[in-house]
Amino acid sequence: MGQDTADKIRAPEAKPADPVQLPAGETGQLELIKKDYKSLDKPVKAGLLLAGYKGILLLPYLLDYPGIDILFISSYKVRGTRDNSSKIIKETCREKEIDYIPRKSLNGDAFKDVDRVFVVGWQYLIDECDDKFVVLHDSYLPELRGWCPTVTALLSGKKYLGATGFVPDEGMDTGPIYSRHKIPITYPIKLEEAYKKVAEGYSVIIKEIIEDELFPDYSLQDESQGNIASYSIWRGPEDMFIDWSMDAEYIKRFVDALGFPFTGAKTRYDGREIVVEEVEVLAGKYKFELNQPGKIFNINGNQPLVLCGDGLIKITRASEANGEPAVFDRLKVRLV
Repeated sequence: MGQDTADKIRAPEAKPADPVQLPAGETGQLELIKKDYKSLDKPVKAGLLLAGYKGILLLPYLLDYPGIDILFISSYKVRGTRDNSSKIIKETCREKEIDYIPRKSLNGDAFKDVDRVFVVGWQYLIDECDDKFVVLHDSYLPELRGWCPTVTALLSGKKYLGATGFVPDEGMDTGPIYSRHKIPITYPIKLEEAYKKVAEGYSVIIKEIIEDELFPDYSLQDESQGNIASYSIWRGPEDMFIDWSMDAEYIKRFVDALGFPFTGAKTRYDGREIVVEEVEVLAGKYKFELNQPGKIFNINGNQPLVLCGDGLIKITRASEANGEPAVFDRLKVRLV
C-alpha cells in the first residue's frame, strides 16, 4: 500500500487504510439502511450518478443495501474540493466489480437496463431524464432550491438541514417530491459532519422509495399550499474570503461551513493569502471604544486575536497557500 492510498480522502491527515477507503458516519449508522428491511422479490436495478463528497458518503450505504443491485456508477472531478471523490468512486467500482462510466462517456444506453437512477451532487444537465430518475437534494424542498444549500443553511444558522428525493423537471429543483426529511443540528458543526448527516438522510429516502413504493407528490412543491420556496445562490472563489465586519459567531460558522471538503475560508495577512481552518469566539472579553474589524489586537502563541463587527475571533489554526502552517509574525496588520 503506497502513499497514494493514504491521501485519498484528505491529505495530510488521512491514515493508511485499505485499498478503497470510503468515508462513513458513526459506528452503526450503516445498519440503518438494512434495519427492518422489507424483503423484495428481487433487488431494484440501479444506476448511480454520484459527484463530490456527498456522493462518496452515500456510497457505503448503497453498497451495503440488499434492496438494490448497482449496475453502474458515473462520476467526475468536482472543482474547488479536496476529497478526491471521483478517484475514490472509480477505485470502488473496480474493487466491487461495478461498471464505471466517466461523465463524458455517459449516454442514454446506460439507462436502458436500470429501474432507478439516483443522482447526488450532479452539476450537469441530463438529457435522458425520465420518471426513473430520482434527484437527492440537500435541503427540505422547496426551501433552498439551487446551489450549496447545506453551506447556506449553516451560514444562516438554521436549526436543521434537509434531504429531499424528487423527480427532476425543467425547473430548478421544482419537481414532484417522493420524500423529504428535516435533520436537526446543533452548533458548532463542520461541513464534513453536516454532509454525513445529509448522506444518512439520503439513504433513508432511497430505502423509502424502494421498499414503500412511494409515488411523487406534486403538492409538496406547490406554493399555493403554503410551501414557501427559497433559493441558495452559487459560491465562487471570492466568496471564500472572510468578511471581518460580520459578528464573531457568524465568522465561526463561516469557517466551519467552508472547511473540508471545500478548500477552506480565506483571508489576506500581510499581503499573503492564508486559509483559516480553526477559530474560537471570544465574545465580550474586551471592549473597544472604536471597533475596527479585521485588525489584529494581540498574538499569543502564533494565535492572533482579530476584531470583528461584534466580538473577537482567535485564529487557532491556519495555513499558507502551500499547506504549511501560517506564521503570524506582525501585530499591526489588518486582515482583509
